[in-house]
Amino acid sequence: MKAYIETYGCTLNKADSMIIEGILRKQGVKIVSTPEKADIIFLNTCAVKLPTERRMIHRIKQLDRLGKRLVVCGCLPKINKKEIRKVSDCTLLDVNSFSRIPDILKGAEGEFFSNRPEEKLLFPMVHKGLTAPIPISTGCLGSCTYCGVRFSRGTLKSYSIKDIRSACENALNHGAIEIQLTSQDCGVYGKDIGTNIIELVDEIVSIPGDFKIRIGMMNPNAAYELMPELLKAFSHKKVYKFVHLPVQSGSNKILKAMRRKYDKDTFKQIVHMFRERYKDISISTDVIIGFPGETEEDFMQTIELLKETRPDITNISKFYPRPNTEASRMKKIPTEVIKKRSVICSDVCRRISFEQNKRYIGKEWNVFVTEKGKKGNFIARAPNYKQIIVKKAKLGNKYRIKVVKAHPSYLEGKIEHLFRK
Repeated sequence: MKAYIETYGCTLNKADSMIIEGILRKQGVKIVSTPEKADIIFLNTCAVKLPTERRMIHRIKQLDRLGKRLVVCGCLPKINKKEIRKVSDCTLLDVNSFSRIPDILKGAEGEFFSNRPEEKLLFPMVHKGLTAPIPISTGCLGSCTYCGVRFSRGTLKSYSIKDIRSACENALNHGAIEIQLTSQDCGVYGKDIGTNIIELVDEIVSIPGDFKIRIGMMNPNAAYELMPELLKAFSHKKVYKFVHLPVQSGSNKILKAMRRKYDKDTFKQIVHMFRERYKDISISTDVIIGFPGETEEDFMQTIELLKETRPDITNISKFYPRPNTEASRMKKIPTEVIKKRSVICSDVCRRISFEQNKRYIGKEWNVFVTEKGKKGNFIARAPNYKQIIVKKAKLGNKYRIKVVKAHPSYLEGKIEHLFRK
């Protein structure tokens, strides 16, 4: 049997696809590079936003026309099964039912859903490339009024430090040089099993070898509870000085309507503490534009917060209602207003990112080259996870580079010399 896997969405989804591939290979299935060559297709979907969901539905239609067995997995099956069923009678597999893949290979069809999370790190996992996404938990402890993902991933289920370490060691043994600790909220990792992200990072950095660790997204309320010990977790040379703290809005009124469990001052305090300890740390955040009830004043509070805290990266999303969420029943702001505010916010954030990046011109770092870029270039990661474009490099090598030019979303570097093959 031949299978094709196509993946969309977050790092957690990418890790899920690596596990799906591991299960398939263990069952003797050959993985092919195109859907046309496959007997069975696994489409690992994302549905965090409405535009993404629409792309997923369109892709389901395309793959369905091939006449192959189609398994739609990921977050969409539980977030909006109704839309899938309008276009396809495919098999549905949720994120908690990977143990049923052998049954599907034997011909079982229908819907494979469960509310009980599996111990995913006990499944085989196929590692490819130099970066390895390692899931540390699934689900979250939030109840955000706009989020549909919690219907798919459920409540928090943390994996043991022992199993995570083993997964990291396996990835490193297969050539990885960057470990991406990933979950819906790394800040709440371990709350259900009596540990936390700090103890986990302490364990992972003790693994011998020259590699880097990227700690994934942490909601501000969870990060704040871990201070000041969380700051220490970033002190190890193996840990990228990069923190992803999604603020979502600069208005406390809107944050309360979103049920985000923190206020803007909490976000500002965390950013201040990180920057005070690590002057070159990269701060990434997310904002939602046009949440129901957002007035012009609320929007301007978001702009002012961004100008004050100056995130290196701001991921901007227009609000789209997701099925069965409380926010979907709130009065929506006119689309043209959301578009206008989104353009204003994008301009502000692009300018901030550019100014932040210009500070690094002339800076020298030892960096790993982890990815191929466009036009024959390569991508390296600075100690603070800044993306640096370099020429004439080799994947996996470590170079001494000098930053020669800045752009809003990346830096350009010149290789000074090879540091390590």
